Amino acid sequence: MATPGRIYDLADKNVAKLKDCKYLVLDEADKLISIEFQNLIFDIFNFLPKKKQIILVSATFPKNISSFVNSIENVKKVNLMHELTLKGLT
Repeated sequence: MATPGRIYDLADKNVAKLKDCKYLVLDEADKLISIEFQNLIFDIFNFLPKKKQIILVSATFPKNISSFVNSIENVKKVNLMHELTLKGLT
């Protein structure tokens, strides 16, 4: 677990060997995929093997990151927002 900058730095220095890393999980993806991190995230993808699973987890997915999500090859989206309820909240 690390920030995108730290992961990239360690991979670039060959300290973190990501060539066999089959999963990349980005929690709080709405923050990590902000415009200033997008190129860095794509650079990290280049260290991963061709066959990989990228998991983006977030309570919110603003429209401004949808182009990033759609640029991921073979993307599959799971949206659980319709299952959330706010019953009893005032």
